[in-house]
Amino acid sequence: MSRKAFNEIFNHVITGSIVRNGKTIDIGAATQTAFFTRTDEMAKDVSDNLYASFEHPDQPIPPGTTAIIAREGVHKSPKDKQDHITGVCINPKGNVSLHFINPDSTNGDTVELEGKADDSKKT
Repeated sequence: MSRKAFNEIFNHVITGSIVRNGKTIDIGAATQTAFFTRTDEMAKDVSDNLYASFEHPDQPIPPGTTAIIAREGVHKSPKDKQDHITGVCINPKGNVSLHFINPDSTNGDTVELEGKADDSKKT
């Protein structure tokens, strides 16, 4: 049984890239999801915060990830009280939603992240 993302991404913009372990990974942000539409300018602001989460070189990224799309901007949630950005790691073997910790909320500490399957194929 396929599980759909709670807030599926329909469209996004790529705003740049990072290099991890010799591989280029595109970075961007959603412009349209099941619940909202945001302008390209707003998406750039969200993706700028996502870039900041990669200041720690050990920020976990699933193997095979080709792009990371920020779905939600910096926020807290009932299950995760730490400031984070919810992003979808695009991967040919299956997309994964992760919480990318806002570096301002960790005071330089590294945080272990847990992901969940995200069967959303439209990006």
